[in-house]
Amino acid sequence: MPASPQVSRMFREYLNSWEKELVRRRQTCAAAAQERRSLHDTGTPAALRLDQVLRQCQREQSEMERVIGRLRLAALTGEWSASAMVTSVKKEARRISGRVDRISRGARYLVLGVRGDWWNVRTRSGHYGWVCRHDAQPTLPGPLGLVPR
Repeated sequence: MPASPQVSRMFREYLNSWEKELVRRRQTCAAAAQERRSLHDTGTPAALRLDQVLRQCQREQSEMERVIGRLRLAALTGEWSASAMVTSVKKEARRISGRVDRISRGARYLVLGVRGDWWNVRTRSGHYGWVCRHDAQPTLPGPLGLVPR
Protein backbone atom coordinates (compact mmCIF):
# COMPACT_ATOMS: atom_id res chain seq x y z
CA MET A 1 0.00 0.00 0.00
CA PRO A 2 1.54 3.35 -1.00
CA ALA A 3 1.95 6.19 1.50
CA SER A 4 -0.61 8.97 1.48
CA PRO A 5 0.51 12.10 -0.41
CA GLN A 6 0.85 13.97 2.89
CA VAL A 7 3.05 11.28 4.47
CA SER A 8 5.07 10.85 1.29
CA ARG A 9 5.71 14.61 1.12
CA MET A 10 6.81 14.69 4.77
CA PHE A 11 9.31 11.85 4.29
CA ARG A 12 10.57 13.39 1.02
CA GLU A 13 11.27 16.63 2.91
CA TYR A 14 13.27 14.71 5.51
CA LEU A 15 15.02 12.84 2.69
CA ASN A 16 15.96 16.09 0.95
CA SER A 17 17.46 17.50 4.17
CA TRP A 18 19.43 14.33 4.83
CA GLU A 19 20.76 14.11 1.27
CA LYS A 20 21.90 17.75 1.35
CA GLU A 21 23.60 17.21 4.70
CA LEU A 22 25.32 14.05 3.43
CA VAL A 23 26.74 15.99 0.46
CA ARG A 24 27.94 18.73 2.81
CA ARG A 25 29.53 16.18 5.14
CA ARG A 26 31.25 14.40 2.27
CA GLN A 27 32.78 17.70 1.17
CA THR A 28 33.92 18.49 4.72
CA CYS A 29 35.38 15.00 5.13
CA ALA A 30 37.14 15.18 1.76
CA ALA A 31 38.76 18.46 2.84
CA ALA A 32 39.86 16.85 6.13
CA ALA A 33 41.28 13.86 4.21
CA GLN A 34 43.19 16.21 1.91
CA GLU A 35 44.59 18.08 4.89
CA ARG A 36 45.54 14.78 6.55
CA ARG A 37 47.41 13.63 3.43
CA SER A 38 49.45 16.83 3.55
CA LEU A 39 50.69 15.91 7.05
CA HIS A 40 53.46 13.36 6.75
CA ASP A 41 54.19 12.90 10.44
CA THR A 42 51.51 10.64 11.91
CA GLY A 43 52.24 11.41 15.55
CA THR A 44 51.51 15.13 15.55
CA PRO A 45 48.46 16.41 17.42
CA ALA A 46 47.03 17.75 14.15
CA ALA A 47 47.40 14.36 12.43
CA LEU A 48 45.85 12.52 15.38
CA ARG A 49 42.94 14.97 15.46
CA LEU A 50 42.34 14.54 11.73
CA ASP A 51 42.53 10.74 12.04
CA GLN A 52 39.80 10.93 14.68
CA VAL A 53 37.68 13.23 12.49
CA LEU A 54 38.07 10.88 9.51
CA ARG A 55 36.92 7.89 11.60
CA GLN A 56 33.92 9.93 12.70
CA CYS A 57 33.25 10.82 9.04
CA GLN A 58 33.17 7.16 8.03
CA ARG A 59 30.80 6.18 10.87
CA GLU A 60 28.42 9.08 10.29
CA GLN A 61 28.33 8.73 6.51
CA SER A 62 27.46 5.04 6.84
CA GLU A 63 24.69 5.81 9.30
CA MET A 64 23.37 8.67 7.16
CA GLU A 65 23.26 6.44 4.07
CA ARG A 66 21.30 3.85 6.08
CA VAL A 67 18.77 6.47 7.23
CA ILE A 68 18.47 7.86 3.69
CA GLY A 69 17.60 4.37 2.46
CA ARG A 70 14.91 4.10 5.15
CA LEU A 71 13.56 7.55 4.20
CA ARG A 72 13.33 6.57 0.52
CA LEU A 73 11.29 3.52 1.46
CA ALA A 74 9.15 5.52 3.89
CA ALA A 75 8.33 8.10 1.20
CA LEU A 76 6.90 5.26 -0.90
CA THR A 77 5.25 3.06 1.74
CA GLY A 78 4.80 5.20 4.86
CA GLU A 79 6.61 2.54 6.89
CA TRP A 80 9.00 3.84 9.53
CA SER A 81 10.82 2.32 12.49
CA ALA A 82 11.30 3.66 15.96
CA SER A 83 14.68 5.15 16.80
CA ALA A 84 13.96 6.05 20.42
CA MET A 85 14.31 3.34 23.07
CA VAL A 86 10.54 3.38 23.61
CA THR A 87 7.96 5.56 21.89
CA SER A 88 4.45 5.88 23.28
CA VAL A 89 1.52 5.60 20.89
CA LYS A 90 -1.16 7.93 22.23
CA LYS A 91 -4.93 7.65 21.90
CA GLU A 92 -5.13 11.29 20.82
CA ALA A 93 -2.63 13.74 19.31
CA ARG A 94 -1.75 15.21 22.71
CA ARG A 95 1.04 14.57 25.21
CA ILE A 96 -1.42 14.03 28.07
CA SER A 97 -3.52 11.50 26.18
CA GLY A 98 -3.64 7.88 27.29
CA ARG A 99 -1.26 5.36 25.77
CA VAL A 100 -2.66 2.67 23.45
CA ASP A 101 0.66 0.98 22.64
CA ARG A 102 4.42 1.27 22.88
CA ILE A 103 6.94 0.97 20.09
CA SER A 104 10.44 -0.26 20.94
CA ARG A 105 13.58 0.81 19.09
CA GLY A 106 13.70 -0.78 15.64
CA ALA A 107 10.03 -1.78 15.62
CA ARG A 108 8.29 -0.85 12.40
CA TYR A 109 5.00 0.96 12.10
CA LEU A 110 2.94 2.55 9.37
CA VAL A 111 2.51 6.33 9.26
CA LEU A 112 -1.01 7.00 8.00
CA GLY A 113 -1.22 10.77 8.31
CA VAL A 114 0.18 13.90 9.89
CA ARG A 115 -1.47 16.52 12.08
CA GLY A 116 0.88 19.28 13.23
CA ASP A 117 3.59 17.67 15.36
CA TRP A 118 1.81 14.31 15.45
CA TRP A 119 1.93 11.26 13.20
CA ASN A 120 -1.14 9.04 12.97
CA VAL A 121 0.20 5.47 13.02
CA ARG A 122 -0.75 1.81 12.95
CA THR A 123 1.57 -0.45 14.90
CA ARG A 124 2.53 -3.99 13.93
CA SER A 125 0.19 -5.22 16.64
CA GLY A 126 -2.71 -3.46 14.87
CA HIS A 127 -3.18 -0.55 17.28
CA TYR A 128 -3.98 2.88 15.86
CA GLY A 129 -2.83 6.03 17.56
CA TRP A 130 -0.57 9.06 17.52
CA VAL A 131 3.19 9.48 17.89
CA CYS A 132 4.83 12.87 18.47
CA ARG A 133 7.12 13.58 15.54
CA HIS A 134 9.84 14.74 17.94
CA ASP A 135 9.94 11.17 19.28
CA ALA A 136 9.96 9.59 15.82
CA GLN A 137 11.56 11.81 13.18
CA PRO A 138 15.12 11.15 12.06
CA THR A 139 17.57 13.54 13.70
CA LEU A 140 20.64 14.68 11.78
CA PRO A 141 23.95 14.03 13.53
CA GLY A 142 25.65 16.89 15.31
CA PRO A 143 28.62 18.78 13.88
CA LEU A 144 31.83 16.99 13.09
CA GLY A 145 34.62 17.35 15.62
CA LEU A 146 36.59 19.77 13.47
CA VAL A 147 38.78 22.09 15.49
CA PRO A 148 40.37 25.12 13.82
CA ARG A 149 44.16 25.17 13.74
